Amino acid sequence: PRYQGAHDRFKDAKKELQDSRKELKDAQKERNEQKTFEQAKAYLLKTADALISHLQKLKAKVQESQNIASDRAANISAEIDAQISEITGIKAEVEAATTKEQLKDAAKKLRQKWNRLQHLIKLHAEHVVASRVRGMVNNGLVLEKRLDHILGKMQEQGIDADVSAEVAQFSTQIAAAQESYVQAQAKIAAALQLRTQGQAEDSEQVKALIAEANALLKQAREQLKEAHETLKVIVRKIKAAKPDAELTEEVEDEVVMNTEAVDTSA
Repeated sequence: PRYQGAHDRFKDAKKELQDSRKELKDAQKERNEQKTFEQAKAYLLKTADALISHLQKLKAKVQESQNIASDRAANISAEIDAQISEITGIKAEVEAATTKEQLKDAAKKLRQKWNRLQHLIKLHAEHVVASRVRGMVNNGLVLEKRLDHILGKMQEQGIDADVSAEVAQFSTQIAAAQESYVQAQAKIAAALQLRTQGQAEDSEQVKALIAEANALLKQAREQLKEAHETLKVIVRKIKAAKPDAELTEEVEDEVVMNTEAVDTSA
């Protein structure tokens, strides 16, 4: 997959950046000005490469997310490409630098770019998390219908699994997760809207919206985990009441579904 390749490249870039930082510190200890200048330049270039690979990893994650609309994924990818282009421009300045002042100027631009990028990366990472939560919520809604069908057939056969309380609880938990997801999406949309109106990625309002979206998505994941536990109880009771019950593959698979925290590192 494209994401795995981008992820591996990012790991390599981080390792090279760490090695370059050590070489720069060694040169500084030697008090060798020329060597320090060269290592500082190399370190800045590795920093730019790490930033670019981080963005490429996020872009691959967005493009592979099935629940992000294609037009939105295209817009996010275009914005990431624009950021990569700007970093590439700063990288060219680093390569062309022949004085400490020029290098310091390029380093300042790179530092400012990273400060702004942290919030942009977080915003689009929330997109990815939201898309996965949406997929899990949709899966829960489908399972709710499957359970109704299975229990309806059992009732026709005069079999009582005594799961009405658990089924009601499962439905409540899925509905709560869906509501949390919807609210999180609204926060993300509001943050994007502010940015299209010229608000910087690191503005307090945008940062607050991203934090609120993150909290709501975390809440949705917890609600899905609770629904997952409730479903396991339902399946056990159905199996006890009717050992040969055909729960269908979807319901059986859901019992081992992993609804642990979704990776937001992108």
